[in-house]
Amino acid sequence: MALHPDTPAGERDAKEVLTFLVGGENYAVELLQVQEIRRFEAPTRLANAARSVRGLLDLRGTIVTVVDLRTVLGSDDSICAATATVILNVGGRTSGLVVDAVDDVVSLKTADIQRPPGLGMTTRLVQGLITVAGSQAGTQRTLQLLDTQALMAIFAPASLEAA
Repeated sequence: MALHPDTPAGERDAKEVLTFLVGGENYAVELLQVQEIRRFEAPTRLANAARSVRGLLDLRGTIVTVVDLRTVLGSDDSICAATATVILNVGGRTSGLVVDAVDDVVSLKTADIQRPPGLGMTTRLVQGLITVAGSQAGTQRTLQLLDTQALMAIFAPASLEAA
């Protein structure tokens, strides 16, 4: 998102995030890191891969590791019509995340991102918390902004070994 130099400081600190659901909870990743959103298709399973590694997809000639974010976050990993794979490109590395459903694109100010409490492994994956308007008038929902660098560590070659 290129902003004009005369853009007010508050808007320069704005970012857009893609929101999605995992286990009934709201999560988000920075929109600039989303390469595409795909309807779920079963990837090629890897022998002896960790349970969270669904397998590999051939994405127009590029082999992409697909991790089931639902398994990583301790949620049900059943497939339904809304299940999607979010293809991320972080630091030149392309990978896929399986989520329950893609929800929305939300604009927010970086000042509105709150640090999560340090409560364990799952919060290491959470960069911040954002409260935004809910779908019902007068309601709010909290988004967990995922740390894509920490997520990329899951795609490291060690993650392909059995857990």
